[in-house]
Amino acid sequence: MSYPIKALMCCLAALLLSGCAADSERMLGKARTPVAVSEVQVLMQPPSVAYEAIAQIKVRVQEGFDQQARLKNTIAVLVAKAAKLGANGVIVADTKEFNAAYNRISTGTAFTEGASFTLSPSAFSRVKLSATAIYLAP
Repeated sequence: MSYPIKALMCCLAALLLSGCAADSERMLGKARTPVAVSEVQVLMQPPSVAYEAIAQIKVRVQEGFDQQARLKNTIAVLVAKAAKLGANGVIVADTKEFNAAYNRISTGTAFTEGASFTLSPSAFSRVKLSATAIYLAP
């Protein structure tokens, strides 16, 4: 195989693997000194007071016995990541999308790349939940 083709194959492989990245953080502001997880408030909508956005965090669904346990465990991961960035709050994105994706996978009606997937632990890794890590002034 010629060098240009090998280089192209390597680039394609890197692109495919980067699309499979499980969790991500996109910085929106400056990180602060890390805080304890217990100091992070979980909000389902933006607060009515001023806040500073630190990062957009996206994580894959976590293990759990049922949908509520998976959501609770996934939010706990978001909170832990936010605490490391010094955020004292997270605004969880609309969980309707998370719940809809969970329901499609758990009932076997989800499709990806033109093929349905079965109920398996690896199928749940495709479901993501995002939140905005924020700092609320005391």
